[in-house]
Amino acid sequence: MKFKALFALFNVIVVGSFLIVAVMPVFMIGGEYAALFWRDNWPLAGLFLLVLILLNGYFVANWPLFSRLESQDWDGLIGFLEARIYGKDRISAQSVRVLINTYVVKAKPEQITELERHLREKKPALVPRFALEFGISHLLSGDAERMIDYFSGIKGQLSGRRKEWAEWNYAFGLTLNRQAERSRDTLLRLARAARSPIVRALSLYLLSNFAQHDTEVTSTVREGTDRLRAEFAPKKWRRLLDRHRSDLQVLAISRILDECTEWLFGAQDANGRQ
Repeated sequence: MKFKALFALFNVIVVGSFLIVAVMPVFMIGGEYAALFWRDNWPLAGLFLLVLILLNGYFVANWPLFSRLESQDWDGLIGFLEARIYGKDRISAQSVRVLINTYVVKAKPEQITELERHLREKKPALVPRFALEFGISHLLSGDAERMIDYFSGIKGQLSGRRKEWAEWNYAFGLTLNRQAERSRDTLLRLARAARSPIVRALSLYLLSNFAQHDTEVTSTVREGTDRLRAEFAPKKWRRLLDRHRSDLQVLAISRILDECTEWLFGAQDANGRQ
């Protein structure tokens, strides 16, 4: 939906809701008592008006951002956000998130590293919030040592699924650096207990490269793949991946995910056809 249409619809809904609330006392208790009600509760109307002004002001102030997003003017969006963040030091979580996403769309991972450096200098409190996103540039670099250094430093700072991804990225860096034994324990734990089925599948995929030399790994890979195949038919798995395509982490390793899907389902078509 267009941003202007969304903005107009929002105003119609909010104003309409307020009008319903405003006239309801007239029908419930009569006009005379309704007037007394609003005389005593007029601050509610003032509060509503203030909220409406603030929300509309936010939309107007950010229209240059919304208009570029709507037209998919990625270069213009990068220029606008860089001027806001670097030139004016107007750094917000929203601006940082959108700029990181746009850098990925335009295949400019090194600019993500520059953004991280700027935030560490100007707004360090915001850096942990985007620790995983800033790791995308290291992930896309293909430099195993760089990946190991970065993700070993942040995996203890995160929680939940973000921590799982950071740990997998760290193990992936170790695997690329031919340090499979160092990545083994992390991958085994993720393959068995990760909440994200995508992380579980990727962990099993990496473990399969040296399963023949380790009976515990062989058993884990066999049990883990059986569990995933029982939980996901190829079509269901593909839908799961499609729901996460907007996730920068998933987007960054899409090629590896395709290989993992082909490996996981074997003779079954990775595109979801039996």
